[in-house]
Amino acid sequence: MALPVTISGVATGPNLTKWSGGPYKSSGGSYYAVLVDSTTTSKLAVVKATDPTSSFSIQDATNAPNVGAAPYSVWVFPDGDDLKICTAAAADAEYRYHVFHMATDLWDGTLKNETVENVKDRPHAGALFCSVVVRSDDDVVVLYNGDVDAVMAANYNRVDYAVRVTSWTVGANVAGDGLESNWEAGAAVLGASDKSHFSYINRTASDVYHRSLSSADALGTEHLVDATAGSFVLQSVYYDAAGTERITLFYFESGNALYSSTIENDGTPATPVAASDVAVSTNRTHVVAENGTVKKVHLLYADSATIDLWYDSNTNDGGWGTDTEELDAVTINRISSNVYNRSGTKLAYVYDDGGTVKYNEVDLGGAPAATQTGWVQSRGGWW
Repeated sequence: MALPVTISGVATGPNLTKWSGGPYKSSGGSYYAVLVDSTTTSKLAVVKATDPTSSFSIQDATNAPNVGAAPYSVWVFPDGDDLKICTAAAADAEYRYHVFHMATDLWDGTLKNETVENVKDRPHAGALFCSVVVRSDDDVVVLYNGDVDAVMAANYNRVDYAVRVTSWTVGANVAGDGLESNWEAGAAVLGASDKSHFSYINRTASDVYHRSLSSADALGTEHLVDATAGSFVLQSVYYDAAGTERITLFYFESGNALYSSTIENDGTPATPVAASDVAVSTNRTHVVAENGTVKKVHLLYADSATIDLWYDSNTNDGGWGTDTEELDAVTINRISSNVYNRSGTKLAYVYDDGGTVKYNEVDLGGAPAATQTGWVQSRGGWW
């Protein structure tokens, strides 16, 4: 069957703003993505294909977790043959953790709908964002918009992290504690030495920041990335540049221009550069990094004028190229992507085209890289 392939029974939901849902390749050579059920957008849905150019089907629907109405965040960390997921839903302001096993096509009977934290209130209804990384010792780290701080009878958002060893330790502050401004979580990405890298924004001042968390849960220095940014921090990716840890962080400037800044070895962020040639629709963008022989960051986004799909890349932090239009006459509501080997190296992506979820690929050619990363680094990925 020719690409793109329609995926039935699933949706991205009306509120889904932070989405990293694949596609992923299992050790058995099957392909998976994490979305929500189209019948009830409060229920997660994992779809599988043995041949992604043919068809996908929902797996273990009976046991799929109900995460709360129309989630704002569905974020996946692929850990070998396990998909480790955090969600955030508006109905009860609750962050939850789930595990799906690709080896058996089943949801974990214990590790699903596990509460990370139930926050009491937040001044911005949309500020329910979370992302997840998993360390090599299986400790889980979630970055999220935590409970509000009350300062002089006013409530302000802050950014927290939580760690799961055998149970959750929650509410550790990253930014905003006691400050009279609203802070919002961007994303977490796993770098070298099991270090988590957090991006976030002071929404009141429009300042973008980066801060790391060591494997021993020690917060690093807070780095100001941009003091003139817009209102949304998108994501980060990681790759190993000949022994140099390289984190590239993405966010929106005024006018919906997409910018990136690179941080090497947890040092001072580089001067931000424009990553897109045209204005970008804020919630319709995804970035993935090849982290093997090829060191390349791939960018897919919908432009704000026509909502068509565009592509650009940056090889080994050598600069962004000229954007090219991948799909015309579409309406890209949401998109998530990954790089893997499927008869050659493919930039594979799942996207919502005007309410219909589809799978498609960009052929990158050549031999596949040895490892891969997405919004978060995947451990034990399969090629």
